[in-house]
Amino acid sequence: MLLKAFSIAASLTLEASAHGGISRYFIEGKEYPGNVPYAAAATQQNTIQRRWWPDPIYDIKHPSMTCNRNSDPGTSFPSLHAPIAAGGNITNSWVHCKGGIVAYIAACNGPCEDFDGKGKVWFKIYEGGLLPGGKVGSCDWEQPDATHYGWETPEGKVLPGWTVKIPENLRPGNYLIRHEIMMIELSPIQMYPNCANLRVEGTGDAFPGEEYLVEFPGAYELTDPGIAIAGTVYYPESRDLTNYTIPGPKVWQG
Repeated sequence: MLLKAFSIAASLTLEASAHGGISRYFIEGKEYPGNVPYAAAATQQNTIQRRWWPDPIYDIKHPSMTCNRNSDPGTSFPSLHAPIAAGGNITNSWVHCKGGIVAYIAACNGPCEDFDGKGKVWFKIYEGGLLPGGKVGSCDWEQPDATHYGWETPEGKVLPGWTVKIPENLRPGNYLIRHEIMMIELSPIQMYPNCANLRVEGTGDAFPGEEYLVEFPGAYELTDPGIAIAGTVYYPESRDLTNYTIPGPKVWQG
């Protein structure tokens, strides 16, 4: 059973299709359609979401790590920006079990349709991994409970979804938000980034320093423990591990 997205106050709710990406957005009672990968771009102008493809990205150094395939330079980017208050919550749904879940944002410094997302402009505002006491080879991850928004278990538990909070003191402006799922059951690791335009509103003036800023591609290395473990989660040396290091920079709290 799906909860009604409109019941979440001051939040952005996203629904995701299997594997690939977010299919639609709800912001404080208003629905914004996501891009349909197999439909023509010319028919999908009224959206906040950049084009994406449902298959994973296997190469962490690929240019499409910025905002998924069909979002590379030369692509026509959407011009619609969804307003959200600094401190507002963003809730989404996804389908994988094992691996990290992260969210980054980048200041567009103008209309996001004119911003390619390249360079050290991204900072992490959320990360989630193993639950306390969980083991790598189990489903004791934040992904199942935290990302299957509105799903009801056989026991009657309604799963809460994955909620990301925009930092309360973030300076206002146009931003790209980049949600990413990491699927580590197979090797190479499977990456699923999705990007959308936001207009952050408020009176804050905070912005992260250079030590928080990364670029995509470039934020991750194959030697990062959270990347290198891909494909070994059921092996004896990995399945009983109770720690998982999420790749990338530390979270900026604002």
